[in-house]
Amino acid sequence: MDNNKIIINFVNMNMKKQAFLILICVLFLSAGFVFAAGACGTANGGSFASLQSYSSNLCSNGRPFSFKSVYSGMGMSGWKWKCVDGSMSSYLSSEWCSATRTNSGINPQNSFSTPINISGTSKYCGSSVNQSFSDAPTTQLCKLGTATSVSVTSTQYIWSCKMGGGITLASCSAKRIINLSPINGQCGSSDGQLFVTAPTGNLCSSGTVSSLTGSGPWNWICQGSDGGSNAYCSADKVQPAVNGQCGSSDGQSFVTAPTGNLCSSGTVSSLTGSGPWNWICQGSDGGSNAYCSAQKTQSTSNKKYKIPVLVIKYFPLDEEGKIDKKFTGACSWLSSDWDSLDVVRQTVDNFNKETISALENGSKHYGYKDESAVKSLDYEIVGTIEYLDSMPITDKVSGSTGADYDYNKIIQEVNGKDWIENKGVKEIWIWGYHTPNTTLYESNMAGPYGNISNSYRLNDMPVYSKTYTVYHYNYTRGVAEAIENHTHQIEMVLSDVDYNIFWNEFVGGDSEPFGCGWTHCPPNVMSDSWNRQYDWTSETSVISYCGGSKTEISCHNWGCDNDGGLKFKIWWMQNIPQEWWVHIGDFDGAKKNKVGLTSIK
Repeated sequence: MDNNKIIINFVNMNMKKQAFLILICVLFLSAGFVFAAGACGTANGGSFASLQSYSSNLCSNGRPFSFKSVYSGMGMSGWKWKCVDGSMSSYLSSEWCSATRTNSGINPQNSFSTPINISGTSKYCGSSVNQSFSDAPTTQLCKLGTATSVSVTSTQYIWSCKMGGGITLASCSAKRIINLSPINGQCGSSDGQLFVTAPTGNLCSSGTVSSLTGSGPWNWICQGSDGGSNAYCSADKVQPAVNGQCGSSDGQSFVTAPTGNLCSSGTVSSLTGSGPWNWICQGSDGGSNAYCSAQKTQSTSNKKYKIPVLVIKYFPLDEEGKIDKKFTGACSWLSSDWDSLDVVRQTVDNFNKETISALENGSKHYGYKDESAVKSLDYEIVGTIEYLDSMPITDKVSGSTGADYDYNKIIQEVNGKDWIENKGVKEIWIWGYHTPNTTLYESNMAGPYGNISNSYRLNDMPVYSKTYTVYHYNYTRGVAEAIENHTHQIEMVLSDVDYNIFWNEFVGGDSEPFGCGWTHCPPNVMSDSWNRQYDWTSETSVISYCGGSKTEISCHNWGCDNDGGLKFKIWWMQNIPQEWWVHIGDFDGAKKNKVGLTSIK
């Protein structure tokens, strides 16, 4: 056998096999076998990028034996070997030859990361090298050594041919051929469909979707790839279905056919019937229809509503028998004898008469231009109760001015149930006072239909089977302020029945033609209502439809007197349609029969 091949095979053995072979050689030596002595060659002590067991410069005498790699913490650092030529005893006693490995071309972290090509790829790579394949080659990879697994890049197949000991003989590669089939773009299921808004899904079943263009119809492209064709797609816009829905007039009662608030959505049909009335709120774009109706109620024109009133008076007295100012406050605008009990009693009696007169006059529809107009409200005081004491208050505070008056206690103490349910009282007038330390409600309500009043609506009064309204007057003020309590209550009740008709039609907006305004703002100051409240004496003239037709209106229509707005409030009430007074004169009946408001436009 060729000695070089023996040495190469020995080097390629692992250490256990080498040790075993050395042991055999020792046995041979003991049996009389001998090797000639050897000497290190010029490679000893040198530095090389690569050194192989068959390199010619390893030994100057003898042949390389036990050639092996030397490792350090940075990877393979060199090689060592012995030169043998003579007896085996010379092998055992001879010094090791060694050489260091240079850093050029190696990774210190892994000395095997860079292949060491012994004689180039043509010698060790198989016939698959530099060929073209659509799939990774599996044969003809290496002429010598063992092929590693084939890795794949976008353009190549790469592998290495390695020999024992981890030595890479060569790195090999072959070209990768990618056979791509063209992909045609194809529209998805949204193509040709109808949408309320731009479609976002199912645009393409194949290909890459482009951005949508248009605002309905919408267009997009399903783009092909690898030479495939594009598909051009679109979808149309459709209006959302609108269901018809009855307006607030549905289910209400009217003297004449309703003209407003017939439908809250959809298109209103013509009304049919003469009472009850029927109409349809027609849906669109596939929406459903709603079928609506309103009942006819007996005409309330020229109808007079009886308003029985219970008057309760509180006159707190001091030690001298005069009105106690620590409760009522000092009022410099009143006469010097205003604190006399007799004077205050007479004042309240006069206020009662003047308040009734103003309310009844105000309920005369267009009374300012028709002297024959009939009043709709007929007031009668059916009982009077007087306390020479202060008004009871509660220990809770619902407003910003102090403790609440105890309206529950006031009503209970006068046996309100009897007055309301048996004697037919609809309104209770409390004549008292108002100080910075107490919260006064201008109006308060209790009954089976809830509390619709100008208060915090705390439901702080006894509830009986019939509705009653409490008005809290201040006898240190006047009739104008008492009437204001009523006009605010009218605003609360009518806006609860139909907010749109009352506020948008009757009160009106802030531009011409104006409506009738409201308690604090006549129609001729509505354009600046925030800053001109209580300006009842303005002579500014504007166009208003209040009164049935468009005409110029200023304070001269009601009187420009500085009377706390009393004349304006009466004029304002006289413009309320006569059939609306049922909500004040017969609150429970109007609620029970679902009476609405007739439009004034």
